[in-house]
Amino acid sequence: MSNWYVAVGATKDEKKADCLAKCLSYPECETVSSNKNFKNCYLGGWGNATTHEESSTYFCYERNMVDHWDYKAHTDMQCFRRDSTVKRVLSGQNSGFLDSELRGCKVHCSSDPECHGISTRGNKCYFQIGGTTATRGLNFKTKAKSTCYEKTLSALSTAEICWQAKSLGLCDKAYGHQGPAQGECEAALDGADTKLGTKFCAMLSKMMSVAGKKWKEGPVAQLENSSLAKICGASCPGTTWTMHEGKKCLSKKLGVNGNKENFSLCLARCAANDACMGVSRRGKMCLYQSRINVNDIKDSTMTGINKDFCFVKN
Repeated sequence: MSNWYVAVGATKDEKKADCLAKCLSYPECETVSSNKNFKNCYLGGWGNATTHEESSTYFCYERNMVDHWDYKAHTDMQCFRRDSTVKRVLSGQNSGFLDSELRGCKVHCSSDPECHGISTRGNKCYFQIGGTTATRGLNFKTKAKSTCYEKTLSALSTAEICWQAKSLGLCDKAYGHQGPAQGECEAALDGADTKLGTKFCAMLSKMMSVAGKKWKEGPVAQLENSSLAKICGASCPGTTWTMHEGKKCLSKKLGVNGNKENFSLCLARCAANDACMGVSRRGKMCLYQSRINVNDIKDSTMTGINKDFCFVKN
């Protein structure tokens, strides 16, 4: 981004509009300063109240940032850096750096769907891109004077995603490892003017893949964030199920069984099939049922990772 920009337009209003539009074309531009005729304007990053100066000859415009991402801080922790070439050296202070520079790192990460977080140490921030972060989430290790900022969905972006998913009938859907790919998520959620899939499906797929890695903890623990319904809750509930823990329901098996780490992939398959009445779960195995009466639900002696669960479609 080149800081000084010569505005284009026949009138002051046209030049002003051009300056503001130019700033919006750069994800990291958050302020515009210009003299009153808008002949030239300065495109800058974010500043706080201490950087404002009174002026009778200049205007300052601050971008209204729509914060689609939150960053959870893990102090004295370092994220494992997956691409050592992607980093930013900050001018900052001798030790640490300014809040405005940290925000600049977050804005840069927010504009990249493949960025899952940033690590900071001294006057550098490192972007967590690539590697296994897409399927296993960030890895952490203790590191004094370092901070890892884990990128997460904000309440605003979650609300937008869930509204779109509900309107399109996608609440039962799960994506990522062993399921429909990120590209299918993007095609489904992208609207004519929203591009929600392009913005958020990398994160959604990662969240669902990470949930699936918890399969040894049983369906109860691993269902958190395992599908759009589980991420959205009441705003996109999808198909509802009655869970019978420590029970098996294997009287009328339907079609092909399958191993799925993310149990929501099994529930989504059953939800989409009118002939499927429920799913019996043991370990990673999903057994689809065409009938589940009261007498079909049996006690099971299996324990640990092979404990039985019967999910009945409501």
